Parts: sequence; C-alpha cells; structure tokens
Amino acid sequence: MDKFKGKIIEGRFAPENPLMWDQHIQKFEGKEIVRSDKKFFQRRDKSIPQLGYYFGYVLPKLMEHFNGHTKDEMHIAVKQYILIVKRGVTQELPFPPSIESFSTIEFEDFMRDIRKHFSADHGIFISLPNQVGYDFEL
Repeated sequence: MDKFKGKIIEGRFAPENPLMWDQHIQKFEGKEIVRSDKKFFQRRDKSIPQLGYYFGYVLPKLMEHFNGHTKDEMHIAVKQYILIVKRGVTQELPFPPSIESFSTIEFEDFMRDIRKHFSADHGIFISLPNQVGYDFEL
C-alpha cells in the first residue's frame, strides 16, 4: 500500500509531493475504487527513546559485525543501504540521505527495515527496543 503525507486544507487532501500523488492516482483512471482511511493522526517527530535505541543499540550492534567504522560512518552507511539500496528511493536525496525529518512512524519503519534487511542479508539479529537495554546520551 502506498503512503502519502499531506495536509487537509479546506476539506481536501493537499499532498506533500503533488507530482507523486498525481502519478499514483493515474493508475486508477476509469476504475471504481473504495477509499479506506485507517486513522488520521498528527505528525510527531521521532522520539528521544527511538534515537537512543538507534544510536545506543542498533549502530553499536552493527559495528560489532562491520569492524573499523566509527558510529558516524556506520550511520551514513546504514542510511544509504536502507534508503537507497533496499527501498530503491529514486527521488533526489541529500547526500548522505537524511533521517532528520522522520516522524515517529517513519523512523519506526526505518528501524523495521534495518532489522529485516540486516537479518536477511547479513545474518545479524537486531532485537526490538523492548527486548534490550541500551545506554545513550545526547
């Protein structure tokens, strides 16, 4: 299922990326559709506990398997691997790709992709946040 971010303005959906939205809905031209909205929610920025899990557990865990990298280098490599290689993002991204603007949901999607792909591609099991303890300071 494709996801599109945007705002409701005067009762209408205003997508963040109108070009991608237009390309998406063109697939349904002439077809009968049923729209199902699960839930509208207000966007929230990623949380401190999410960042703690990522920087305090996930990156150090990956650094154990990929020796010789600093945490910053590993962070850049993970973003490139997930956002470009695995997700196949074709839109223009800053280099290195950024997770700065991720919401809590987008960040958890990013974490899910990390757990899934590093497990499948590299045999590295990364526990869920509620299964581990980690130490992180901002």
